[in-house]
Amino acid sequence: MNLVAELEKMQTDCTEFECLCAVAYMFFANQNVDFAVVECGMGGKGDATNVEKENLSVITSISLDHTSFLGDTVEMIAEEKSGILRKNCTCVLYDKELADIFKDKCNKLVTTENKDNLSLVNATLCELGVEPVSELVRLPARQEHKNGVLLDGGHNLAAAKALEPIIKNETAVIGMMKDKDVDGYLSLIAPKCSRIIATNANNPRSISAKELCVIAKKYCNNVEICENPQDALKYNPTLICGSFYLIREIYNLI
Repeated sequence: MNLVAELEKMQTDCTEFECLCAVAYMFFANQNVDFAVVECGMGGKGDATNVEKENLSVITSISLDHTSFLGDTVEMIAEEKSGILRKNCTCVLYDKELADIFKDKCNKLVTTENKDNLSLVNATLCELGVEPVSELVRLPARQEHKNGVLLDGGHNLAAAKALEPIIKNETAVIGMMKDKDVDGYLSLIAPKCSRIIATNANNPRSISAKELCVIAKKYCNNVEICENPQDALKYNPTLICGSFYLIREIYNLI
């Protein structure tokens, strides 16, 4: 069955993300899956994925992101994320210091002693009655090394804090979305670069290469503009970062 065609027959005015969510849920239902792992697009309370009558809610590390929509404090963002919880269900929480926001919105709250993703995964698997794992899968463009280039699509301050300690004197191609904390991200990453090539990711939300260049020059003396990400590869970068949209465009060319 062509699920997209089925959805088109309904003639809705859904957004692209809402359509993708509908198709995903239709597919899961048709396949009668045991478990469906569904990631919220943004926040939780008003997200298109937030349609289940019951679930196992897994709240990963919370940091400042999408602040213009979700709020400008970790607590406000946590409140938005808590909207996916169900009174009759379990929540597995990474940031146990935020437990007060979540504990009364679910039947059972599980926190982990260690603040790392592996502990969170294994706590979740335990709730599902599945054997624990000893390591996590690697995701593309999450501190991924490919043919001598470090790729990292992280785009917020937390991602910058994770990337900053492992880079030094990089020739970096950087593109970002304008609704991110561009200045905060570059304040950590740009000083660790000997040369920055500011570029445009192919997305209407992308900050222009010129605007990115102006901000980057506050933290790095050697910044150039190359509006086409594919052309930016001629600079032989050692780091490409700031957006998954950017890396998606050039991933197969590296």
